[in-house]
Amino acid sequence: MFGLAGKMKLPRRVFALALVSSLSAIVLLLVSSAWSYHRSRTRADEELLVASMEIESASLARKHEQPGPDDFGALFERLGTLFHPESVAVVDSSGRFIAHSEPSRIGQTMPPRSGNVQLIGSVSSWQTTRANGKKVKEYFLPVREGNDDAYELLIAVLQRNKWSFVPDCVGRIPLALLGAFSLVTIGSGLAARQSQPLGSVEFQLNRVATATGDTSEVSLTPVEGDEPIIDGWNQLVSERNRGYRHQLSTRVQSALEVLQRRKIEEAVDEMPEGIAVSDENGNLMYANASFVAQVPDLKVKDDITGESVSSLLNLELSSEEERSLLDPQQLQRQLVVEPVREIAGQSRVTRIARHPIRNADILTSSHVWCLRDLSQQKIAESAQTEFFDAVTHEFRTPLTNIMAYAEALATFDQVDTEQQKEFCNTITSEAGRLSRFIDDLLDISSMEAGVVSLNKSITDMERLIDECADKVRSQLAKQDLKFNLVMPGKLPELTIDKDKIATTVVNMLGNAAKYTPGGGEVTLRARVTKEHFFIEVEDTGIGIAEEDQSKIFERFYRSDDSRVNDITGTGLGLALAHEVARLHGGSLTVKSELDKGSQFSLGLPI
Repeated sequence: MFGLAGKMKLPRRVFALALVSSLSAIVLLLVSSAWSYHRSRTRADEELLVASMEIESASLARKHEQPGPDDFGALFERLGTLFHPESVAVVDSSGRFIAHSEPSRIGQTMPPRSGNVQLIGSVSSWQTTRANGKKVKEYFLPVREGNDDAYELLIAVLQRNKWSFVPDCVGRIPLALLGAFSLVTIGSGLAARQSQPLGSVEFQLNRVATATGDTSEVSLTPVEGDEPIIDGWNQLVSERNRGYRHQLSTRVQSALEVLQRRKIEEAVDEMPEGIAVSDENGNLMYANASFVAQVPDLKVKDDITGESVSSLLNLELSSEEERSLLDPQQLQRQLVVEPVREIAGQSRVTRIARHPIRNADILTSSHVWCLRDLSQQKIAESAQTEFFDAVTHEFRTPLTNIMAYAEALATFDQVDTEQQKEFCNTITSEAGRLSRFIDDLLDISSMEAGVVSLNKSITDMERLIDECADKVRSQLAKQDLKFNLVMPGKLPELTIDKDKIATTVVNMLGNAAKYTPGGGEVTLRARVTKEHFFIEVEDTGIGIAEEDQSKIFERFYRSDDSRVNDITGTGLGLALAHEVARLHGGSLTVKSELDKGSQFSLGLPI
């Protein structure tokens, strides 16, 4: 409502002036009414007091005997309840107080009267000022005048301050403001209804006046109304919009085309494949972010616009397929090649696809290029091939032995009982070897997939290490290896999966035994720090070459050292131990020197 009226400057000023005037008049009316009410109330209170004194005086005069303290006490209580005076007293003919609302003043002489005495009916009054500065008006009325037992009734009333009407005025402010707000709301609604059409016109003209640049960009709309000025305005707007409509339609169509191209470009820019467009000369016209990321030594997309495709892609053109990409005789063919390129010092395999662009079903010399980095895919394929080769190799040897001994048992008639037992033991051993290999493989795959949960419990680490040592003592003694067990006193208890940690420690000790020649030493050591518990296995064996140390925790990895190849193994033990350490939030590390020995350290958080 106020917003509509405020669209015009002149109605807004008139409205504000009227509002201020109305509020001022209401405030003056409120103050004057409060003052009048205050004065009339004061007069009414005084008249009531005088009438009450006359009634009480007449009541006392009718008594045949001198009133006593009980009579005066009842009198004081009635007058005090009605008028709340400063004091009420009875004075005898000699001027002494024979009764007083303040008992301590009984018997004292009344101070002399001073000032102008006013007569209100039969009651005399005068104003006086107390020693404490308070103004008091005293009312005096004789009782039994002319007799020896004549006395006077005296009432002293505190005078109201001249500003005492202000609280009354403040108490009426909410009601006055409510009335003022109601009047202003009704008036503003009427003013808004009358000034809305003109306000809309002025508002649009102000937009034109304050516009920067081409004022034709400012939108003007017709206004409802029947005044002549409104009719003229609507005709002007109609003429202006009629000539502007065609221009606006053209601009909208152009903006939509730009927006559509921009959305397509943004969508292509988010694609993981590198997409680029080249002209008939082989120079780039457009490239998305993924294409730029696969161009060596470039980070900004604008840097490659206009550059040659062959120079940007760093093609060596060493193969027939790569040379065909730039062969003028094959520009209208769709080609796909997978060259190896050097990017940031690394060999990367990239699939480059080139597609000719059709224009009205006619093939042109312009092309769309699509780049996809296949390096990780090739690595995965290579790892998969190596995995199957390793599994095949590990299965072939025990299966060959099983088949050979089983065939011998089936075909040879002259096989004695001892040979049969030997053949059966061999078959059982090789079958167990296959079973353990499959179990280890499944355990590692489950751990890497995150589907294996740890069965943790509070474990006595000293007892666990003793049990692991007991499991390998006989094997170490058979291989003529000296075994050392080093534990620093009392060991803490840890919350771990006891079975998996025990398997890992036994695996570490077994590897140390396998790769340490007779006469060597194997040491099992426990070490405690503030945050970790370490189980270390150290040997004096053949050691591990430096280039192999980063690969020994991979599945099926075995060193090319001939001494390693002569020893039976699957290459899964350390990979399994590494996964167990990772699941516990710990680590498995190695320190080794060729021909001097190795140290494996399993670290577990405390």
